[in-house]
Formats: sequence, C-alpha cells, structure tokens
Amino acid sequence: MMGDTATGHADAGGFWVRFGERAEAWRSRLKTGDLKQVFEEIDGLLRQTGHEFCCEVTELGEDAALILTPEGDPEQASKIDALIAGKPILEGWQVFFG
Repeated sequence: MMGDTATGHADAGGFWVRFGERAEAWRSRLKTGDLKQVFEEIDGLLRQTGHEFCCEVTELGEDAALILTPEGDPEQASKIDALIAGKPILEGWQVFFG
C-alpha cells in the first residue's frame, strides 16, 4: 500500500522495501558525487509513501547516511521515530534522526 497523504497515513514498510531495493545503487552513486539526484529520488520516495519531512543524504566513510529531520515539529519527530523503528538492516547505510 502506498502512503495516503490525504488521510495522513504513511507507509513505513513500503518505504523501507523500496529503499532497500535501491540502497546499493544509491550508495554507489553517492560515492561518484551524484548527491543531488540521489537526494531527489529518496525525497520523492519519502513523499510517495506519505512521509512529509525533510531529509539529507551524504557519504559517511564507506557508508552512506540518510538523515531525517523534523525541523522542530514534534509531530514530525514522532513520525520519524516510527519510521526509524521499522528500519531493516541496510548494508552500507546508516540512518539518523537529525
């Protein structure tokens, strides 16, 4: 099920499944400097699955990092906590609450 932003329901499982399918390719592309496009794709995936908060992506040594930030909004912070709680192990990726 896709996220339903009209009703406020987000699809954490769907986000992580689709993220996992692209994780290695995104990490490789980050290492070649394709930061903007990778960011846009991940940001788009967040929105498609009903997650309306900000993110950043970067390299972190040999890993890639996804930083999710509520920008001071306690409701968004709670949603980020829920999303991160459902995160599977993603080889080569670290996910942070920012």
